[in-house]
Amino acid sequence: MQKVLQRIFRQEGYRGVLAGNGQAGLGHFRSNEPVAVVLDLIRPVIPGRDLCRQLKMDAMDTPVIILSAITEVADKVLLLGLVLTTM
Repeated sequence: MQKVLQRIFRQEGYRGVLAGNGQAGLGHFRSNEPVAVVLDLIRPVIPGRDLCRQLKMDAMDTPVIILSAITEVADKVLLLGLVLTTM
């Protein structure tokens, strides 16, 4: 999925940076100041929910697009609350 999204973004003129885990993703985020983040909640090292929280604390104006196979309503409500409380 990552490579497909990277190819689509590249075709549209964006440069995508892939991160193998949450810690690497946070490092890329802090050093590159992206226009948006595409995040999978299931990440090694730093869980996706914690990473999303940190991204929004660092730069709350940066859109975070969450793509995930997680279907738990509680997770969705938690993330929606996180996004709304950082706005």
